[in-house]
Amino acid sequence: MQYIGRFAPTPSGPLHVGSLLTALASYLDARAHRGQWLVRIEDLDSGRVVPGADTQILNTLERFGLYWDSSVLYQSHRSELYAEHLSRLAKLSQLYPCTCSRKSLAAFENDIYPGVCRLKSAATTLPHAVRIVMPDRVVELTDRIQGGRSYHLSQDVGDIILRRKDGYFAYHLAVVIDDHEQQITHVVRGCDLLGQTPIHWFLQECFGWSHPIYAHIPIVVDDQGRKLSKSKRAAGLDCKGRSALLCELLKVLLGRPLAMGAEHCSVQELMSVAVQQWSVNNIVKIQSVKVHKCADFC
Repeated sequence: MQYIGRFAPTPSGPLHVGSLLTALASYLDARAHRGQWLVRIEDLDSGRVVPGADTQILNTLERFGLYWDSSVLYQSHRSELYAEHLSRLAKLSQLYPCTCSRKSLAAFENDIYPGVCRLKSAATTLPHAVRIVMPDRVVELTDRIQGGRSYHLSQDVGDIILRRKDGYFAYHLAVVIDDHEQQITHVVRGCDLLGQTPIHWFLQECFGWSHPIYAHIPIVVDDQGRKLSKSKRAAGLDCKGRSALLCELLKVLLGRPLAMGAEHCSVQELMSVAVQQWSVNNIVKIQSVKVHKCADFC
């Protein structure tokens, strides 16, 4: 089996340290397996897209020595494909319209939707989202880094949205379809998405598709323990300190500091060493990590 991995950022702002750590991990895993590394721009929600952010992200990846194979895929160009696959699921009688308001949804514990609209009439002229019924069953998943996880689909996940009220297709549907279409075999991403794996696993099963092999790395947090994110205006990267930042991130991913003076090496030299030393076994099984002097690189 040929290894095919991917990095899939949302163009809602510049690449920040947390995103770069994820990109670096997925890239190194692909190159260490002599596989392909693809980049996908997840721009489904036009309301979150910042004009020019995609180009800025791609330029930053290249500045840090992360070069992708094949052309970049944009989710905004694939709505027709998502609609076709949603129709496939509809034929299985697993979908239903949901007219619940945001206010009513906020009342559900842990954002787990219990299927309030499931027993209502399937025909409605009101604005509605489209949900899929999660079965009353347990799935056992094994993550390459975080180990085994057990999820009860109806209790721990609940009926999820596949198409929103505003007409946009949901991330869960799009990412599963894109991973299949791009023949992704391995997914390396942040621990903040670990809990979404059973959703993707279930949808892959519904379509009769194979499951990628998942590995979830720790996410980067600030001094207050908050995840860095574009929505919270995490600062973009200052490419002038590329080698120094790469050394800090590689220390996290490789489980040890690089040789003394490594921060003075070129990006190409650092990446060559990192590919040789890469192993997911070096990554500590934790949910989050602080990058030393993170603010110095932003």
